[in-house]
Amino acid sequence: DRVVVMDAGSRKITGGSLYFTISNDANPANTDPTHYALPALPQSVYLIYGVATSNPGAPFNRVDYYLKDPGIPPSECATGTHTLYRGVMNSSGNFGPPYYPLLHCVADFQVGFGLDTNGDGKINSWVDGSAAHPLPSTADKIRSQLKQVRVYILVQNGTKDKDYNYPHNLIYVGDNSIGIGRNFALSTQITDHKHYRWKLIKLVVEPKNLGVSK
Repeated sequence: DRVVVMDAGSRKITGGSLYFTISNDANPANTDPTHYALPALPQSVYLIYGVATSNPGAPFNRVDYYLKDPGIPPSECATGTHTLYRGVMNSSGNFGPPYYPLLHCVADFQVGFGLDTNGDGKINSWVDGSAAHPLPSTADKIRSQLKQVRVYILVQNGTKDKDYNYPHNLIYVGDNSIGIGRNFALSTQITDHKHYRWKLIKLVVEPKNLGVSK
């Protein structure tokens, strides 16, 4: 069987050839952990995650965030907005169902990744993960270089108000000072955009558990 093996002590992925002796078959009806032999030292405990019986499409579970039109959009959302979804790709390479709607009435969202490419502990490069500005090419480089993730979400704020006129046709979704994001044209993407209020949500995440595997 294809599995991912993690050292329980260091929390790092283990590679190479590993050999195990099975002292007792796991029986779902047997809930007494003392019936299964465990090593005396905690650093010799390994966690094993099965990914597929054969030919997995992806040797991991991946989470994607994306904009998608629901089958029946909420009536309060402006035409041209979408729903922000969370989808999980399994080891066979397929997404859902289920799909998880997180936020309705979203016009656009952009993501920026702050990298420390010279190892001095400070962010010196911002990329958006596109082909022109990709993330580092290997998982270990991502773990060692990624210091911050910024998410910008342009969302409708409230319901339609015929007595209100939004003053802008363009909104910059992102942060132009670090080269992340784009100008979003409300006037061409959203029907009757002036009668809605718009809000830009900014999320800043600093990953704390991306240790470099050995």
